[in-house]
Amino acid sequence: MADDLIAVIDIGKTNAKLSFVDAQSGETTWSLQRRSATVQRSGIRALDVSGVECLVLAGLAGAPGKERIRAIMPVAHGAAAVLLSASGDIITAPDYEDSVFGSVGETYRRLRDPFDLTFSPFLPLGLNLGRQLYYLQ
Repeated sequence: MADDLIAVIDIGKTNAKLSFVDAQSGETTWSLQRRSATVQRSGIRALDVSGVECLVLAGLAGAPGKERIRAIMPVAHGAAAVLLSASGDIITAPDYEDSVFGSVGETYRRLRDPFDLTFSPFLPLGLNLGRQLYYLQ
């Protein structure tokens, strides 16, 4: 439909951004961003989920044209994850560049499935989500 907008929530390591994109032209019509931050959570460096939540909620509440949003598209790095408890509470959102994940690297390398099954190379730090989960376990 003409004038429809797509809200893009881009959660990056450097910045978190909320943008409205015209569904027809692909042109960005409005944008709000903040520097990404990290916090200590569950003994590791974690992404600031609360800060991203505040950006998104404040942006959606006050943005011009918000009534024209017809879809929301979240975008993040493939190694980024928010781990939730069974009740939906945030446990952590590990910073995949935290050096703590290096401490389990060789053990994780021996346990992980080979590249020819996963098509995922063995990467440094927490750039393999499996290594983050292994460390946290």
